[in-house]
Formats: sequence, C-alpha cells, structure tokens
Amino acid sequence: MSDERRNAATEPDNRTIPSRRLLETNEGMAPPQRIPPNAPWLLRQFFAGQIDLVSELNSRYPTVPLLAVARFKNKGVPRGSLATADGVSTVAVEGEPGESMLHLSFTYGSMMTMHFHLDDLNPMVCGEWLAFLKRETDSQTFLWGEHRWEHDYVIGIQRRQFLSLYAFSPRGCEAAVRVTRETRFQMADWLSWLWQIVPPAAAPAPSPLNRKVDTGDAW
Repeated sequence: MSDERRNAATEPDNRTIPSRRLLETNEGMAPPQRIPPNAPWLLRQFFAGQIDLVSELNSRYPTVPLLAVARFKNKGVPRGSLATADGVSTVAVEGEPGESMLHLSFTYGSMMTMHFHLDDLNPMVCGEWLAFLKRETDSQTFLWGEHRWEHDYVIGIQRRQFLSLYAFSPRGCEAAVRVTRETRFQMADWLSWLWQIVPPAAAPAPSPLNRKVDTGDAW
C-alpha cells in the first residue's frame, strides 16, 4: 500500500465522527485532543481541555431569564411556547410531526428574535435528548446533528433547580434561557409526541460534555 493510500485510510472523516461516543472525566474538563480549525473558539478550548464548558457558559450568561410558563398545541400547526411570567422573554418551539427536526425562536420583548434551525437531527439523537430532559440527575449534553457546529446546535445543562439551554448558530447568533423543572417535563412530553419517539429510560448517564470523542488519535 502506498504512503498516500495508507494516510487516507487512517485519517478520520470529519463528518462521520459520532458526537456522543465519549469517555467521562472527573474534572469536568474534556481531555486534550485535536479538533478541526473550523470549530468555534469555545468548543476548540473545551476539546483542548483548557476550559470547563459548564462554568464558562455560566460565566458568559449569568442572569438569563427563567421560563416558567409553557403552552403546547398539537392541533393545526404544532407549536410550543415557553415564557417568563411577565411574557417579556419567550422561546417558540416548532417542528413537523414525525420529522427529526426542531426550530427554536428566542424573543426578547417585541424588539428582537433569534432563530435556530436544527434540521439535521436523527431519531437516535432525538431519543437521547428526550432521555436527557427526563433525567433527574445533574447532566449535560449536545443537541446537534451529523454536521455538529457547522449547523445550528443546542447545549443543555441540567441541574436540580432548572435546565439551561444555550443555542448557537454558525451565523454568529447565540441565545440562552433557563427552564423550570415542570416546564422541562412538559417540553419533553410534547417533543416526544412531535418526534413520535418514545423516550428511552431516563437513567443517570455520563455527561457527553465531559467526555472525549472516540475518534482515535486525531479528529
């Protein structure tokens, strides 16, 4: 086998790297590893083992609104809405029944809305996200598809009191909210109906944010 063919056989395909085949660490930091240069700075620092992603996100968004009011409808155009008690901050949740996709619209007042389209999900990822929402233990995970940060994605960090959702887009948009426990369960039930997926058992699981992507020696 030529050197050129040998190198091609051993180099991993960036688009086929599983996002959740990871190993947990106790320090809350990802073990050092190489990551493609097109990854966002935040993820590059995290996967290089230089930051604790949970702490970093908490410091970047220290006073995000708490969404405690939830409304979901299944008839007509399926749509969900999460809002603060005063209605100033809202998140609209939309999708197509039976399709592994999700559209999120973060609105502040009547002034600004940021849209995030997660159109490249798959049933396995959706099922894992539902299990994450149902879990009662502290945990965190990504909601992203095959192309990961190249498309819109969400980071979820769950604590006993609330769930934090951080949405990111390669277009340069970011948004963050917190969701109460009751609202989180309502959203999980509605997404289960929307995606037509029965969530797997929500047993405690290692945190994908604190694991290493199992890609061999390099990305």
